[in-house]
Amino acid sequence: MNDIFYLNSFGKRVDKQLSVLLIGKTGSYQWGVLEFYITQTDVAENSEDEVILQCLELLLQALDKLLSWPDLKSPDNQEILKQLLDKIAARMRFDAPSQKHSLQLLAKEVFFYLNKFAEKAPSARIAILLHRLLSKIINITPDPEELSLRSGILAQKFLETEWTDMKNIKVSGVRKLLTSLHLTSDNIIYLLGQKISRSSSSLEVISSYISTVLPAIEQRDDEILKKHPLLNKDTYVVYYKVLSIELVSILDQFQEKDYDHDAAIAHIAEIVTCWQNLTTSIKGNDKRLLLSVVLKYGRAFVNRFTKSTMPFLGGHFKTHRNAVIAILRNFQYATRTLQTLTLSKLWMNTT
Repeated sequence: MNDIFYLNSFGKRVDKQLSVLLIGKTGSYQWGVLEFYITQTDVAENSEDEVILQCLELLLQALDKLLSWPDLKSPDNQEILKQLLDKIAARMRFDAPSQKHSLQLLAKEVFFYLNKFAEKAPSARIAILLHRLLSKIINITPDPEELSLRSGILAQKFLETEWTDMKNIKVSGVRKLLTSLHLTSDNIIYLLGQKISRSSSSLEVISSYISTVLPAIEQRDDEILKKHPLLNKDTYVVYYKVLSIELVSILDQFQEKDYDHDAAIAHIAEIVTCWQNLTTSIKGNDKRLLLSVVLKYGRAFVNRFTKSTMPFLGGHFKTHRNAVIAILRNFQYATRTLQTLTLSKLWMNTT
């Protein structure tokens, strides 16, 4: 009984607060000003602009709190969820909230409404807030595939944006640079992870980073680096970490039932080839932090491969002998590289 009372009370508070924020007499004016500002202004140029950005940030944080309620995805609370989304979606429909739309339609309307602001995000911190909001909308969408792809494209746009507050900053320390950008390493990990995981072909994205993007640092390829302004010698390890995390995740998500036998073997071969190329790409790089990342996620990859993937390959060795041997050869080559790196790290720790 108390739970029902609490849920009803929560629903009423959602209705009241969102009415003030989004469609109430006062809230409509305030939000309308912010809508105009974020779609017409590139960056805060004075103290008044900064105040408006702070107001927008607070509004987005309020929405984030509402969408972060753990029980919001429960079937028992679907009406509350639809009520919440309908309040926001009404801004795009230019009508009063109706609550007559399906959850799928409401989620799409809210996504496109917030995405409009994300595409014109005036600062890095607003961009991150908006993208996290969009991710939460995707997580409560019954059929999220279309929105997920759009979210990945937006993450790529953010990663390729040279934010205005990055200009005229000439510091070598990554901590100072990222603070100036309102981006921490966690934010970069989040954005790159979103770009990869929400791509239509995650392995292709990872492979492209391994073969083209990361080598641009050592090769000093300005043409490529211009497209990746957040990548530099200091953030290289952050990018490497994300690629490692996503490769382990892809391997972990492998389910035999999702593929026919030939496709499954080909998929595993592609994963192992990516991992081999990633592992061997740092030969000669003796930075302690990078070695720690390589060994940590290399160990995770090896553990998952030996426990989950090896039994599958063993079961198909007779029918796919050559392909399985090629996979194991690449895997062995990468593990030997890990052994060499382990010895290097042990030597560094003793000197």
